[in-house]
Amino acid sequence: MLCYDRQIVGFGSDVEINRFLRWRSIWFDLGCPMSEHFALRAVPASAGQATLRPDEWLGERTEAYQLIWSVKPPRPEGLPRLIQEARRAA
Repeated sequence: MLCYDRQIVGFGSDVEINRFLRWRSIWFDLGCPMSEHFALRAVPASAGQATLRPDEWLGERTEAYQLIWSVKPPRPEGLPRLIQEARRAA
């Protein structure tokens, strides 16, 4: 990303800029959570399809493991939008 004077000057294609702006908007809706608000668990791929709680979403999946993310944000009312976007991106 290239920024100048608080403006995005360049960031790949328009698709990537729009994706970044959507995720930034979700981050604001969540109350700007920091790293301590997020949790990650790894499940062996051999365990089959992981069961997700309502506040979790599937991250990277390889032959060896599945990464499952969750967040306890300052403003939890933004969670449905985050989960919807995360599932759409997967």
